[in-house]
Amino acid sequence: MRTIRDVLRLQFREPYSLRKIARCPSLSATTVSRYLEHAKHAGLPWPLPEDLDDHGLESRLYAKAPVRDMSEPIWEEAHRKLSGSSVTLKLVWKDYRATYPDGYSYSRFCALYRA
Repeated sequence: MRTIRDVLRLQFREPYSLRKIARCPSLSATTVSRYLEHAKHAGLPWPLPEDLDDHGLESRLYAKAPVRDMSEPIWEEAHRKLSGSSVTLKLVWKDYRATYPDGYSYSRFCALYRA
């Protein structure tokens, strides 16, 4: 976390280029860019709050994304639909996605159906 604090300090207190910042703690410019992107998404102010310890900084920088609601399809209903003529697994998946737009991708849906 000390390295990340140094990167943030060099970026905001003394606006250096990514390459110049990367040379100081011996990081790649890509790593510096990632640190700054995480800080931007976390909405970290500069200067950092004095009460923000390393654990708090890490939890703010690398907060987990919210879990998507993957509503489980009713597999018996999917199997029943597939017994009809000219019905494919892709059509069943499209019906599922019409109901649950954030549901499983087609490949994951197929893998779960086969399991």
